[in-house]
Amino acid sequence: MRLHCTKAYHFIFNTFGDICSENTGTGGSVVKRGILFILVMLLAFSGVVSAQMDPDRIDEISKKVVQIIALQDGEPVWVGSGTIVTRDGLIFTNRHVVDGADDFVIALLDDPNEKPIPTYYASVEQMFPYDYGTFELDFAMLQIDRDIDGNSIFRTRLDLPFLDTSTFAEARRGEPIFVFGYPTIGDGYFVFTDGLISTVQNADVGSNRIPVFYQTNAEIAPGNSGGLATNADGDLLGIPTSVRSEDRTAARLSGVIPFSVIEAAVENRLVQPENPTTPNTTTTTTDSDPNMNIQITDVEWNVDNNGTPAVAIHTEINVIGYRDQDLRVGVFFYYDDLEEVTAVPSLIEDFSSPSGALTAQDVITPGYDNTIYEDFVFVVPLSAFPDENVDRSAVIVADMGVNGESFDNLSEPWAYTVTANTSNTSTGNTGNTGNTGTTTTTGGATYGMDVTCPDGLVINDGVEIIVFQMRPGFEYTATVVGIDGFDPILAVTPTIDGATSYQAELCSDDDDTAARYSVSLPTSGNIPASQRSSRVRFSHSNSDFLNVSFIVGEFDRNPGEFVLILEGMAATPADGIGDPFILRATPNVLNSAIGANVYMIGAESQLDPLMYLLDVDTMEPMETDAGSVVCDDSNTDTCWGTSYDFAGGGVARAGGRTYTADEYDPMLRIPMNLGSATEHIDFTFVMTSYQQSTSGQYIMVFHIGAE
Repeated sequence: MRLHCTKAYHFIFNTFGDICSENTGTGGSVVKRGILFILVMLLAFSGVVSAQMDPDRIDEISKKVVQIIALQDGEPVWVGSGTIVTRDGLIFTNRHVVDGADDFVIALLDDPNEKPIPTYYASVEQMFPYDYGTFELDFAMLQIDRDIDGNSIFRTRLDLPFLDTSTFAEARRGEPIFVFGYPTIGDGYFVFTDGLISTVQNADVGSNRIPVFYQTNAEIAPGNSGGLATNADGDLLGIPTSVRSEDRTAARLSGVIPFSVIEAAVENRLVQPENPTTPNTTTTTTDSDPNMNIQITDVEWNVDNNGTPAVAIHTEINVIGYRDQDLRVGVFFYYDDLEEVTAVPSLIEDFSSPSGALTAQDVITPGYDNTIYEDFVFVVPLSAFPDENVDRSAVIVADMGVNGESFDNLSEPWAYTVTANTSNTSTGNTGNTGNTGTTTTTGGATYGMDVTCPDGLVINDGVEIIVFQMRPGFEYTATVVGIDGFDPILAVTPTIDGATSYQAELCSDDDDTAARYSVSLPTSGNIPASQRSSRVRFSHSNSDFLNVSFIVGEFDRNPGEFVLILEGMAATPADGIGDPFILRATPNVLNSAIGANVYMIGAESQLDPLMYLLDVDTMEPMETDAGSVVCDDSNTDTCWGTSYDFAGGGVARAGGRTYTADEYDPMLRIPMNLGSATEHIDFTFVMTSYQQSTSGQYIMVFHIGAE
């Protein structure tokens, strides 16, 4: 008698051949022992991936994972996957899904058992570099911006299902992993697979060592790239990417990019020269600039530069293979916590990066195949450095790259100490949160709006900004980021004419999402993200238009300055004169040296923004001796008063989305510093487009000081 081995267990019997053998006198016991062994083995194997995910949870997550159809000249060329991470359609995916295509169709899932439906078009929001020295990052972001017919859409009107990336899990070897996506082997349907984490690979990111790559035995096939990987609880783990196989044994391991390194990327913690403590020297080469090197050799402080005190940074530059090519070289300044040193506004055009960081740069053109600049000197006036209230450690780094491309040849850092109250800056902005506010007034009161919040929190002498005639059903987001220690509280309430105090309906003190907002504008400089920032999303369901007040105060009623960011607006030809916003400049604002600095940043490229100060008597732009208070393109003759070129600056927010200004965006700077004001003045700013000929979404940023 022979025991016939079934196909399902054939691999077990091949491994243990003595079990599957011809029966002899003791064959019965052999068979019994074999069956018992099989049962034990099956139980052992069944425990390998014991964790399961609830099917309803799978269906819920699947609707946030999209199919990406890459186009070239309007024709489909490949497919990939992505994950929606904001309600207005920001998508995380792989760079190799995006690279080489010129447009993208986004297909959304309605029924997990049906194919996804092409619903939108998207454009590239950002592609991140592959090579970060010790690891590679295959990551890009798309932004939904058109419907399936190609018509532009107002992104703030979207309310898509999305996964919140502000929290995520880190995986351990041996833990279950679940993969969501649209592999081509699924014939266009959504596919869910699982497996185990096989490998966790760490690397240095800034001062931390974090996971930068996972490997798993979960099935990942072409088309899965850019999708989503989670743990059994549905917590985010990463983005599926490459598959590595071994030809001899056909072994396969699939790659996943952890969300820990994705978060570092979207927060610019991976971008050189943001991290001067991890230098690139001549021993490290990159594909783009393999034969460049720049090092700081000496730094001289308080040198005389044509009668102006300055710092001279001496460098040595070595270039091989770039004969007759323009190369950009520069020096950058950072505090010891990697915060950028910001240039003062009066010198921001000559000594600042697009983000407002202090820098000095030049362009060189090597004349030989092997060119050495033994002493290339950068000179920065001391007046370009901001005033400091405390001593701080800082570093200078040099960097270089092909002109028009990124810097990626960072030098060793040169340490120095910033001494408090020794800068020659003359910005007029004290940045001193200890000031009581009384020293800048001459007998006048300094007061603002008082607010009591639902939880009993109180705002004293807050600054009020009014959204005039807000449409029902529209949602605005207000975010406040303090400057130099200003700890903001934000209140939102319907406006009451003549009120000096409010019982607010909504308040926010410290908000986790707001803590990921950062700002870079000429008057404010670079404002890093802060755990003290506040944020409120607001809409109203009244049947008619409603005036809504946003009131900002400091937690301890300290003077200082802040930026208020308003999102959710759109300019259209149907807006009449435009969208009006009122700054109720109470004495604490009027007596501040900061002034009212108002920015309008187009969130869509087709919008050509324009703003003006309204004369409410004539309903026309305000007229002054210097002309109409209007701005079309900042820092041009189309702008009233003092304005700055802030192209490249803007607002970075949670989820990796960045509002970046261009040369067509306007700003108005209204001087204050009255010193003895006792009554408030309403300034009505109107947001529209040039000749009301374009439509699109925009954000507003108010940079305001309060005594």
